[in-house]
Amino acid sequence: MIDLTVYNPRQHQQYSVAQLASIARDESGRWHSLNATQAPTHADTFTLIPHRPSAEVAVECDGVDWLETFAAVPRGTRLELVDHLHLLVDDTHIEIADRELESTDGRPLIALAAREHRSNRNSQQGGPASATLGRWFEALGALHRWSANRAEFFDDAARFVVDPVGLDGAMVLRKDGDTWHIVASHLPHPEFGVSFHSLLVEQVASAGHTMFHTGHGAGTSLVLAPIHDDQHQVTGMVYGYRATHDQNGRRGIRYMEAQLVELLAQSVGAGLQRLAMEAEAARARVTYEHAFAPAIAAQVELDTATLAGREQEVTVLFADLRGFAALCQQLSTPDTYVLLNEVMDALTTAVMQHGGTLIDYYGDGLAAMWNAPLEQSHHPLLACQAALDMQQALPAVSERWQQVLTAPLQLGIGLHTGTAQVGNIGSSVRLKYGPRGATVNLASRLEQATKLLGSPVVATREVVQRLAGQLLDYRLCQAELPGIESSIDVFAISPPTSDQRVLDAISHYEDALTQFEAGDLDRAKELLQDLPDLANLPRQFLIDQVDNEHHRRLGRRAGDDRDTKTRSTILLSMK
Repeated sequence: MIDLTVYNPRQHQQYSVAQLASIARDESGRWHSLNATQAPTHADTFTLIPHRPSAEVAVECDGVDWLETFAAVPRGTRLELVDHLHLLVDDTHIEIADRELESTDGRPLIALAAREHRSNRNSQQGGPASATLGRWFEALGALHRWSANRAEFFDDAARFVVDPVGLDGAMVLRKDGDTWHIVASHLPHPEFGVSFHSLLVEQVASAGHTMFHTGHGAGTSLVLAPIHDDQHQVTGMVYGYRATHDQNGRRGIRYMEAQLVELLAQSVGAGLQRLAMEAEAARARVTYEHAFAPAIAAQVELDTATLAGREQEVTVLFADLRGFAALCQQLSTPDTYVLLNEVMDALTTAVMQHGGTLIDYYGDGLAAMWNAPLEQSHHPLLACQAALDMQQALPAVSERWQQVLTAPLQLGIGLHTGTAQVGNIGSSVRLKYGPRGATVNLASRLEQATKLLGSPVVATREVVQRLAGQLLDYRLCQAELPGIESSIDVFAISPPTSDQRVLDAISHYEDALTQFEAGDLDRAKELLQDLPDLANLPRQFLIDQVDNEHHRRLGRRAGDDRDTKTRSTILLSMK
């Protein structure tokens, strides 16, 4: 196996090749590994021609220096790869090494173990100076304050091996399948080496523990410390080296230095696990915040058991944009989606500001609920306040789009409080937390009923009886809804007001409704005709019901007392 390494300020990559291969420089100055037949003929290239007993390197590049001999290498030269070549072209170091032939001075790597440390520490020629120890301990303390950014994390680890540990160069490697990649390096003196010994890396990865060269021999000394994941599998390595040179006569790696590098690798492994946990927590937080208000999302993140399925009283809200089909015909497709996004932003903001849980978006509307996953004592009030905020936010959207809209946007909202089955029916990646059951169906039917009633926000008695007078509510009618077994009282919800005209109009409507339900159709019609057009009162809706009841009475046969009483319950057909 031959290692081919490229190092410059823009890149640090190593390729292991066993056949004819090239590296070529592109216009940006980066070098790429190619099959030799793919290399452009006009590009600067180095081509490896493997054969035994020694391979050759074909140089097709100008300005190349051979660092071992300090000689220039002309374009077209073929260099014999006895075991190792280190070339320099401009600011790029190119190192080519036949690892099977490369000498390590016959020195084996020594496993770092406590018993070896105890038996060998007396043979060491003195320990590090107190100033050196001080720098080491200071740097060790910094391990716990590393950046949460993974790239900076690896860069810091590589720098630590050089300063303060005191080696000449360092790399952090990560394993991807069967391939090792350089993810960070710190090489103050790249002339001493820019590559890692791939065979020794595999040896240490198989052993699973730190190994290093001691002080015997004059060659480059290595220390390799594996990085383990939470399953104790080797996923990376901290690789440091010390070269023998004029600026440093020290040989080999001292035990304490090897221990520091091992501690560094352990810290990198722990840091990677911490980063993975933080990333997972961030993904979960984003998932929760898509569905829940921030305060609820924070609580759910602390205790995911709150998402477990259970039976719970909830207030459910359905909101739907009126006339969306006509809007689609008016607007271009891009404009339709931009407008719809603005509307959904306004509705979602109202839900979140009042502590709601977003169930889902559907077509031109959304569904939300309160009192799950966390309990909220005033959930009917919170839901109604969100509904009114939705209504108040819509005029601003209409105003921004007034040049293309033929009429202001309108919204229908239905609310009901009742028991439902709540829980997450999605996954850990795509949360879909929501309610199931009759409560949901009733809230949805109420939202559809707003089209017939002409009132934008309607709710059931179960909602309004929990508002404690904080909002304005009044009964619209008693109605039968499709799919709902029993008739229900339908109420309108409005912001509180002190406007006496509005309060009088509501009282006027309630009197008319009472007369209608009592069977006095003429008096009901008279009251409705005098009713001012205020507070979104469904005046015309009740007039139509009075007229329908008149026609029903006129259609009765003489003497037919089967249905002499006025139908006080109004059938709200959604057809």
